[in-house]
Amino acid sequence: MKEILEEPDLTGPILLTSLLGMLLLFNRKLNFGFIYGYGFFGCFVIYFLLNMILDNYIQLYDVVSVIGYCITPVLFVSVINLFVNMKNTIGIIISIFFSVLSTVQVLRILQTKHQMEKTKKLIAYPIFLLYQTFIILIIS
Repeated sequence: MKEILEEPDLTGPILLTSLLGMLLLFNRKLNFGFIYGYGFFGCFVIYFLLNMILDNYIQLYDVVSVIGYCITPVLFVSVINLFVNMKNTIGIIISIFFSVLSTVQVLRILQTKHQMEKTKKLIAYPIFLLYQTFIILIIS
């Protein structure tokens, strides 16, 4: 996980978000614009919050790379949604679990480079909401 911050790139996040769009397309939902729009806007907001909270500077490129790579658990929700209807209590619990898993991954990666032990809980909520936005696109 540490390699993501040492050598950030955008190829993986773009491929993963495109894969999310393709999985939604298999479920007869055309949401590419929403995925890229919410993704970029959410990354920009989290970038802004991180730079306001942390003492050291973090680049937008790093934030997009970390959030983009950690969208992988959300892809599992999209794959599950292809075969099982997720609009029930069990589906909501599964989707919240995978969203929390993505959030924890982002926090662990950011904490390895930027010592943010005290501010970890403060930035966790916006990251969780960003991943929940993708979950809502998948389930609805």
